[in-house]
Amino acid sequence: MADDMYTDLKKRCGAIQTTAISGSTSLPYFMTHGATFPYWTNRLGPANTDWDSDQMQTETRTILMRLVIGHITQNYDGQTEDLLGDYIDAVYDAFADIDAMRLIDGTTFTTEPLYLHPLGVEIESDTGLDMFPAPWANYYEVGVEFTLIVNIYRTVDD
Repeated sequence: MADDMYTDLKKRCGAIQTTAISGSTSLPYFMTHGATFPYWTNRLGPANTDWDSDQMQTETRTILMRLVIGHITQNYDGQTEDLLGDYIDAVYDAFADIDAMRLIDGTTFTTEPLYLHPLGVEIESDTGLDMFPAPWANYYEVGVEFTLIVNIYRTVDD
């Protein structure tokens, strides 16, 4: 079965994420158990749609990209927070690259997807240092969540 647009989108984001944070793993879904730090999870966020013409619809989709870098009690003297600042900069730099804005990582994905609007993708915001409950355990994990804006267009056939 071929990937649907949203699965492809999350895989492409994952390829750029692992380039930004060396040694990280990217998962194309939100919930995970047993992943090794640092790791990414990705989930679809809200979308807005608008008609550009009778046959063209534009969708502005968000992908919520979570980077998890450790347990809350790990490196208690601020090392995790310092590392997170470096990671945040690296992610913005990676997604500001002109190829990344077209969801091209240069290795696995060498052409932009047909569904991508010429405006491409951009990181709209991040949460800064954040804590995430690990639902399978009694502890929190530390990381950051980025909101990626993805511009998609669809044509409607007569």
